[in-house]
Amino acid sequence: MHFAFRPLLACVLLLASCSSSQSLHLENDMGTLKEDYNHGTEFSWSTPLAEADFMAAGLANSTLARTLAVDGDEPVVTYHVGQYFYTPIDIETPALQVRDRPFGAWLFAGLDIETLKLDSVDTNRSDQYSSVGLSLGTVGPSALGEQVHTDWHKLFGLTTPGGWQHQLRDEPTLQARLDRAWRLDFRQLSGPDEKRPWQSDADVAWGVSLGNVRTEARIGSRLRLGQNLDRSFGAQSTLGLHRADSGLGAIEWELFASGEARLVGRDIFLDGNTFKSSHSVNRHPLVADIGAGITARIGGLSITLGHFLRTREFDAQDDPITLWTLDIRSL
Repeated sequence: MHFAFRPLLACVLLLASCSSSQSLHLENDMGTLKEDYNHGTEFSWSTPLAEADFMAAGLANSTLARTLAVDGDEPVVTYHVGQYFYTPIDIETPALQVRDRPFGAWLFAGLDIETLKLDSVDTNRSDQYSSVGLSLGTVGPSALGEQVHTDWHKLFGLTTPGGWQHQLRDEPTLQARLDRAWRLDFRQLSGPDEKRPWQSDADVAWGVSLGNVRTEARIGSRLRLGQNLDRSFGAQSTLGLHRADSGLGAIEWELFASGEARLVGRDIFLDGNTFKSSHSVNRHPLVADIGAGITARIGGLSITLGHFLRTREFDAQDDPITLWTLDIRSL
């Protein structure tokens, strides 16, 4: 681990030790050839609003947050820190690759105010979910993408990256996002008395992001098949939003398939720096993701493995991106 991350990791672990649940999210192209995307790591921890710090409580109680959130259970505050970095296909060439995306990294920290409305009375209406989030960070050399990329490749004996001198320049980042989702339990369609060893549900979600890293609008859906699906909300990476009877002693499984379309107004990793001159490519305004995966819940631990395909994001990109994700959560 690069030395610069050790104080950050110590602070994160200290804060997370006081939380009700934690999550680790990893995504990677897994060494696939002809891929532009490289790696992402994000660590999150959540706590009830009543136990959150004054900054989170202030954001949750603001007029804007209360207007945007659904009227449901007590909100949960989810803190997160993470790093994502992106590279062109050829990471060995030291020269600038004008037709491919620039090297770029993003290091950030933020929080989300998440609210879940559980419909336990009227079985003809679905659950609702909302999330209002804010994050601060940096792109450029200060995001430490070159150091982490190089150290990991040395650790596993892989090719040493050679083009990070052309990465995006330092720029502070500010991101805000809003997500809403509605869940439909398919058992409602067959009547409340029908018993099965498995359940199926679907959700429809939309969201917007505003900031100098990404500005976009998105809409998507996810189908799930599995056990005790009503104990979680499928489409969102929520941490603390689980029903009280979470059945932590059980072994459960879940399969999912999902799709999402995004209308992108800005992506700093394709458009280049906002206020400084940097390398950029001709970005596609419409991008779509499709994917599938499996979740296993064992005791208080949830593990999800997903595989996703993303359409081309810029003109000179030869092939769609294939992406593997791994989520490990303590509930």
